[in-house]
Amino acid sequence: MGDPLFRDYEKLVEISIQGKTFRVPEKNTCLRAFQYVSPETIPYGRFCWNQECQLCRVSYKMANQSDPAARPVLACKIMVAEGM
Repeated sequence: MGDPLFRDYEKLVEISIQGKTFRVPEKNTCLRAFQYVSPETIPYGRFCWNQECQLCRVSYKMANQSDPAARPVLACKIMVAEGM
């Protein structure tokens, strides 16, 4: 919504990070969502943003997912979704 760091979005979606709930911009990568939540602790220059460095590896699961195993992904590549 006017911030050049984030892709345009119309609403915030709810995600959970280590048991805490946050509202982050839709249509953005998880890494950008993490920066939205805590801009002072997620470095902007440390990540390559194209899968080469592998520093943003995270695991996630969806709220309605029946399989208890979390999926490993790169936060720079996966888009944030309601219920992550």
